[in-house]
Amino acid sequence: MKAKKNQFTIVPLELCDDNDNVVEVIQVRSDYISMRNRLLESLGRLQKLSEANASDDELGNAVLDLMGGIYGEDGTKRAVAFFENNYTALITVVTSHIYEDILPALNRLLEEKHKQAKAYGQYKGKR
Repeated sequence: MKAKKNQFTIVPLELCDDNDNVVEVIQVRSDYISMRNRLLESLGRLQKLSEANASDDELGNAVLDLMGGIYGEDGTKRAVAFFENNYTALITVVTSHIYEDILPALNRLLEEKHKQAKAYGQYKGKR
């Protein structure tokens, strides 16, 4: 039997070729709470920059910072290289991964942590 302290995982980003073969798998950072906080900060920053009609360079740097918070520096570099500087496709894929996989998974994790804390509080009170 194998037991892990934390069995929670988030689906990695799988990048595929034209034949739908996975050619690159980019893992999500495992420090989930820190990642979630950075993700929310980065999304807020991106929204403000977008509303302020920021330059493409400012927006690009904000997107790279967002990706770094999710995939780490190495994963971000590999994703950028995979898309060969096609930033529209990159942003589309990353945004989908964030909203379809990462945020829902992080919300489930926080709900579970909240339940555990509540159960621990009830347990502790009965001792």
